[in-house]
This record gives sequence, C-alpha cells and structure tokens, in this order.
Amino acid sequence: MIKADITKAEGERLLLSGDSETAREVLEEAVAQYRTADDQIGEADALMVLGRLELDVGTADAAAAAFERAAAMFRLAESAQGEAQALLELGDLARADDRLDAAERLYRWAAELMTEAGDQGGRGKVDKNLGHLYRRRGEEEVALSHYHRACDHYAAAGERQGRAVALKYAGHVERRLGRPDRAHEAYDEALDIFRQNGDHLGEAAVLTGLGKLQRRSGNLTEARETLRLAITICGEVGDLRGEAHAMLALARLERVKDPKRARGLFTHAASLFDRAGVPQVRDHALREAAELVA
Repeated sequence: MIKADITKAEGERLLLSGDSETAREVLEEAVAQYRTADDQIGEADALMVLGRLELDVGTADAAAAAFERAAAMFRLAESAQGEAQALLELGDLARADDRLDAAERLYRWAAELMTEAGDQGGRGKVDKNLGHLYRRRGEEEVALSHYHRACDHYAAAGERQGRAVALKYAGHVERRLGRPDRAHEAYDEALDIFRQNGDHLGEAAVLTGLGKLQRRSGNLTEARETLRLAITICGEVGDLRGEAHAMLALARLERVKDPKRARGLFTHAASLFDRAGVPQVRDHALREAAELVA
C-alpha cells in the first residue's frame, strides 16, 4: 500500500508539471498496485485523479470510464462521500454533453450520498451544479433556489469561498430577473469574500456582473469604472475569457455614446474570445461590431 501511495503521489506530481502522458502511465500503475493490495479506497482515489487528468487533456470518454470505475470502487468500500464525488464528476460530464436528464439523476444521487455522509460542503457543490443545470434549461427561479441552498450548505460547512461562488451566480440570476437590490446584495458579499481570499478571478467575475447591473440601472459612469477595473484585473492574471466578457459589456455600454470606440471594443473582445476558444461569442461580438459600421 505504501508503494501505491508513493506511485500515486508521483503521478500527481507529474500531472502538476504538465507531463500528462507519463502521469497517466504512473497513475494507471498506482491503480494496479492498489488493486493488488486490495485497497478499494486507494484504487478509487487514484481513478479519480486519473479521471481529472483525462478531463484536462480533453478525453471525456476516458474520464467518464475512470469516474465510473471510481464510483463502483467507492460503493464496494461503502464510502458514500467518495461515491458522491465520482457521481458529481459524471453529472458534470453529462451536463457538458447536454444530457441534462442524466445529469440531474446523477446530481440527485450524489446529493443523497453527500447527505448520508454529512458532507455539507459536498451538498453545496451539488446544489451549485444543479443551479447551473436549471440555468441551462432556462428555469432561472429554480436555479436560484439551488444557488441559495448551496450558499446555506457552504455556510454550514464553513466554506466561505464556495459560498462566494454560489453568491456570484445568484447575483447573475437576480440581475437577469430584474431584481437589482437582491443582485447587489449577492454581489457585494461575494466580492468581499473574494477580495479577502485574494481570488482575483472571482473578484473580476463579480465586477463584470456588477458593471452590467449598474449599466442596466442607468449608472453609466459607475458601470464604466467597474468594467474597466474588471478588464484590468483579468489582463493582469491572464484570464482571456473573463477579460473578453468584461470588454463585451463595456462595448455595449459605449455603443450609444461613442459608436467608434464601441466598435473597437467589440473587435478586441472578439479577438480575446477567439484566443480563449469561444467561437460562438466571438462571432456574436463581430456581428455587433459590423452593425455599428452599417
């Protein structure tokens, strides 16, 4: 077992170093060593790391196979928490593949097991992801209820970072539903936590949402400053997608007052979306730029 632990740790080190191919070989060896030692939990844990490796390199089918094997091993070992974590990963894969009914079944199953294990933080993550699922379905109010439940679970677990993430999404939904006071409340608390934790990506994402909220409320000067700050932070940390979204929001703000500047912002946002690998939003930004030319 000690040998398998050392092998797994080496696989994780290689994964962090970016050597995915060697990491895969070493992790597969760790899985075999745990199996030989009849260590079901160790084998399942190694399979979870292997599944996340496959996600990182974009091989979703291999990731799903690893998570399914991990879930089975955790079940044999009677580890409700471990099985729930594997099911959560499988639910995320199903959601990414737009198999929303399958994703919901997996999430509900994971929620039952997280409750059985007394894992409040795990329940928070399940509810957060259920919120994402219902947003995909266009059921904003149901999504919001899950984000609020996630906030409560994270608070009970003492996980302030998780709570901030759930609050950020709750703020986005409240903004789209036209409830600025509630959106502001969620954004303000999330922003405070992200700043305390030094999470610049989270901070910038909230600032982008807050800038959109200010624009919708008619506070254009404030919105402009907020969105520029989000763009600056994203540029400093190398978040291309976040920078592109903030720039797109700023372009829409400038569209009426300064169409020439807005056109440049739309074009710049499109180039960032292209570099970030988001072609659909890139094309949308280019169409908005072309409309200003016309």
